[in-house]
Amino acid sequence: MRGLSLPSLRAGQTWRAGDAFIELTAIREPCATLDIYRHADGRKIQKELYDDQVRRGDTASPLWAHSGFYATIRRPGRVSAGAPFELMFQLA
Repeated sequence: MRGLSLPSLRAGQTWRAGDAFIELTAIREPCATLDIYRHADGRKIQKELYDDQVRRGDTASPLWAHSGFYATIRRPGRVSAGAPFELMFQLA
């Protein structure tokens, strides 16, 4: 998403996307499903998405949030191109 800073994402944040409210619940660890995606030399791509710092919850990692977050829908709603996307709530 254009303008969204990955380093600013945290579990516990609630975002509004159009009419929907989405809560980020936990950082996602890349799973074995990604094993089919490899570099030409055979290296897996997981290390480009997730590192030990991220595993420890260190938001200073340059890879923070590259692997995505688990989320829950707090309020379903319509989301369309150009709909507002904004932070509504953040745990301290």
